[in-house]
Amino acid sequence: MSNELKNPFVATNQERQARKKEKLIQLSTQFITWLLVIPVVAIIVFLVYKSWPALSVEFVTENPKVRMTAGGIWAPLIGTFFLVLVSLLIAAPIGILAGVYLNEFARDNWLTRFINLAVVNLAGVPSIVHGLFGLGAFVYFLGMDRCLLAASCTVAVMTLPVIITSTKEALASVPMSFRMACWNMGATKWQTIRTIVLPNSISGILTGVILRRRNRSNSLYRSDDFLPRRRLWLGCLGSLRFRRSFHGTFLPSVHHFHSMAKRT
Repeated sequence: MSNELKNPFVATNQERQARKKEKLIQLSTQFITWLLVIPVVAIIVFLVYKSWPALSVEFVTENPKVRMTAGGIWAPLIGTFFLVLVSLLIAAPIGILAGVYLNEFARDNWLTRFINLAVVNLAGVPSIVHGLFGLGAFVYFLGMDRCLLAASCTVAVMTLPVIITSTKEALASVPMSFRMACWNMGATKWQTIRTIVLPNSISGILTGVILRRRNRSNSLYRSDDFLPRRRLWLGCLGSLRFRRSFHGTFLPSVHHFHSMAKRT
């Protein structure tokens, strides 16, 4: 009598082969995952090893000196922080509200389809085109000059299409049965969106907002002079106004470009 007949809980040959295949697939996917992680770790180790002699507290807390060939990176860090913060405050509310309207309120007509097509096309526009648009619209036409507000508005325009798209996809992933159950309870459409749809899609919305915080309008935001470290935060707030004075910050990529250009 076979083992299967003596003990019905013993795995059969077919089940053992299926488990071996499952284990093989698991090990293969795990190996591929480690192949993706190893290059990232190697890059981080290489960067830390090469930059370790120059890393210090002064490197972080001091402004660039000697025409950006010496000193620290305090001004670029503060400029990056304020650029991300202001562009997020501009783009996130507008993009999320636009995505909610297009997915929940807009009718399916030619105008809505045209808007959706425009949003998708704008998401694929190169960043240099957005930079030129910001230069012409915000710097020259609106007279903002090269300041934090102009760069933040440019980054906000650049990230709006992706935020709108990610918001629509996150809202569309919520099952329609959730909405219908809320409507049957007598809730209005806005109450359904506020209490049911948005809480169930907030993770996807935040993912789209966070992943698009890329500072690619570097040429629009730089300064010709630096402020002392104790006045740098006030200078960033001053650069929000439509004038060029009082700001002495820029982005790390601009600092890197100028430092490498001066050395060559």
